[in-house]
Amino acid sequence: MKKLGEDHHSWKFKFFAHFLSGGGEAMTEFTQVPMDWQNAIRQNWRKTSSIRRDVMKAQKAKYPKGKFRIKPYNWGVEDLTGALGHFDLTYSKKSKTETYLIEDYYDFPYYDESDGLLKDHGATLPPSLPKWMSDKLISLLPTRGYAVPEGKSAGSNQKFKIVQKNNGSLLLTIPTGWLRANGKAFNVSASFNNQFNIEKYIAAFDEESYVFWEALDEDDLAHDLIFVKSEAQQVKVFNHLKAKRPAEVVDVAKYFVEDLVARTSPPTIADLSKKPALTNLLRSFLNGTPLASKLPAAKK
Repeated sequence: MKKLGEDHHSWKFKFFAHFLSGGGEAMTEFTQVPMDWQNAIRQNWRKTSSIRRDVMKAQKAKYPKGKFRIKPYNWGVEDLTGALGHFDLTYSKKSKTETYLIEDYYDFPYYDESDGLLKDHGATLPPSLPKWMSDKLISLLPTRGYAVPEGKSAGSNQKFKIVQKNNGSLLLTIPTGWLRANGKAFNVSASFNNQFNIEKYIAAFDEESYVFWEALDEDDLAHDLIFVKSEAQQVKVFNHLKAKRPAEVVDVAKYFVEDLVARTSPPTIADLSKKPALTNLLRSFLNGTPLASKLPAAKK
């Protein structure tokens, strides 16, 4: 995945690495749900797009009140779908506080639970990959077939292959039998609520919170900050880092701007023009670097 340009800071990458190298232990590092995941879940979980209504009705006997099986594939949050796919969501509300509990069993099933069809697992290749390189990858793939041991397609073979998806992208698929033989499934659990507390959030960056900082490094933090909607809160986090972690604040600013530049849908780098305080703060961190020229002129 690294060779294919996969971002090793993504949870998709971290979960897969834990699957291959861990012993089946729960993913304890996953304590902070990424902000873009939070926003997408809040906005979409009630909609029919999350999972078909007939499936929800059929699952009422299986799932207690407030717990739902979620299918987020058309939400546009690739890291969420790559890391979790289908997942369980427990929703509760007390007073004005809405709490969302995410639970998942990270595994690679033979069949898709939505339609019962044999499932291909894999990673999308970078769109910029030249044809000669994809051809080279195809020539290097193992040729062994892995028999499907169960279900409607029992006895058929799955192989390492590169296939073209409907949108034209290329998908490197890995046989489910190989995945199950070389990895260990594990449990994932994390929660968040609708009361975003900036004080609690920045308190997690204190020196004592070593485990949290290891899990949420500069790149992860920058990505999270993009999806914090309030300019005042974004500025507060950067000023906190400037005071408490001066050695890291420039890296966070760099990753923040790089991420915005790379995005083609809101939020994008152009949105910074509406946030003069944040833009000027970023400019002070990135002054003298090529990234400073990427910052738009701030509109007062």
